[in-house]
Order: sequence, then structure tokens, then C-alpha cells
Amino acid sequence: MTLYVSTPQAQCADISVDHDTITISGEIEIGDFEVFSSKATLLNNAVVLQGSYGGKLLEALKIRELVRAKQFSTYVHTRCESSCSLIWMAGAQRFKTEKALVGFHSAHYESGEVNRIGNTAIEAFLWKLERLTKRLNR
Repeated sequence: MTLYVSTPQAQCADISVDHDTITISGEIEIGDFEVFSSKATLLNNAVVLQGSYGGKLLEALKIRELVRAKQFSTYVHTRCESSCSLIWMAGAQRFKTEKALVGFHSAHYESGEVNRIGNTAIEAFLWKLERLTKRLNR
């Protein structure tokens, strides 16, 4: 399950921590979950500040699950596209600036072929999110 997005320049995500804020910027690549997890382990009530064109779907899905489990908030200051938007959706509270762009599309391989397994994983996540939202709004 890999989601590719064309970017101006391909680079691994820069993941950094400043107090209770974890910043993810750049393309999400293999290994970024381990980096994110190591930085998020000791944090509570953190905000994940995002600015990414997306990247590897599996890495983003793993980061998304940790964001949900730790009930971190998410915030987009510039743009958050593709697999990045799935992480943003996992935030206990989701924020974005007025001009920030959050973009969604279906999962696909680098060849452009539709990634049905990836789309099924995205669909399952969105279905869980909808159920949780309905439960909280009762």
C-alpha cells in the first residue's frame, strides 16, 4: 500500500518537536512512523503541525493511528494533501488557517494504477471516524 504524490522536490519528512508541538513537513517516507513515534512517546496533549504534500500511505496510516490513540490535535498552517490529510483527520481536534489547503484523493501506485487495498484502508478509517463522531454528538 503506497500512495505517491508528485512534489516539487522529493524529500523525507522533517519531524521535529518543540515543547508540545510535533511538526511534520515534507514528503512522508518509509521510516517516518518510527521517527514520529519516538518523538511522540513522552508527549501528552500535543498538537501535530502539518505541512506536507503527502507520501507513503502505510507510514501515514501508522502515524494516524498513533495520533488517534494519543488524542493529539492536528493543525495545518499551509497545505496538507494526500496521505497527510488522513493524519489531519485523526486529530482529536482539527484546526487549519483560513488559507490552508487540505486535499484528498484516492490511493494510487506510482504508475497511476488505483490502489484498491489502500482505498479500502482509507474507507475503513473514514467509516470509524464517522461512527465515533456520531457517538460523541449524542
